[in-house]
Amino acid sequence: MSEQFHGFQQPSSGSSEHNATDFIVRMILGQLATATVVRVEAVDTAAGTVDVLPLVKQVNGIGDAYDHGVIYGLPYVRIQGGVNAIILDPAAGDLGLAVFANRDISAVKANRAPSPPGSARVMDWADGVYVGGILNAAPTQYVELTTAGVRVLSPTKITLEAPVIECLGALTGSSTGTFTGDVVAAGKSVSTHTHGGVTIGSGTTGTPT
Repeated sequence: MSEQFHGFQQPSSGSSEHNATDFIVRMILGQLATATVVRVEAVDTAAGTVDVLPLVKQVNGIGDAYDHGVIYGLPYVRIQGGVNAIILDPAAGDLGLAVFANRDISAVKANRAPSPPGSARVMDWADGVYVGGILNAAPTQYVELTTAGVRVLSPTKITLEAPVIECLGALTGSSTGTFTGDVVAAGKSVSTHTHGGVTIGSGTTGTPT
């Protein structure tokens, strides 16, 4: 049955028990939040939450569209296992998908442990989780994994920080490398190695061959 005005009964709505039940079911389903596209309005990285605005507008009974209100404090997804994670926090203006739990998750958010529902609400806008970005512009900084290999691109700088950084393959490049510590190649220190077969004097050795 197609309804001309959302939320209003039609002449046929009460013409049979089936149509009356159909109308009631439609009204109940219309109140359930499932998943929708949202825009990030603000980010709290300390709490791991975002404030979002649903982008599919609401429509009243005569078909007029109007904006949703902002939904505050939705946890956002981070790829993490134990203490290991890929840190990529959302940014204000991102478009993404929000999904909504079937029960009140406020107590779980507060306790981070098994908890009873915080209230009797069901599939409510307040119990959302921001899953991640969709419909956004092409990135200018990224890690790309394809069948051709892995590409890491940054328009500014890439920093690798660890007590030991091990490279098991050949290193090639067209840019200048700068090191504040020593570089050891084939067991020889670039900073302190010596050359044999040289007569001591004011001259220098030739360029590497």
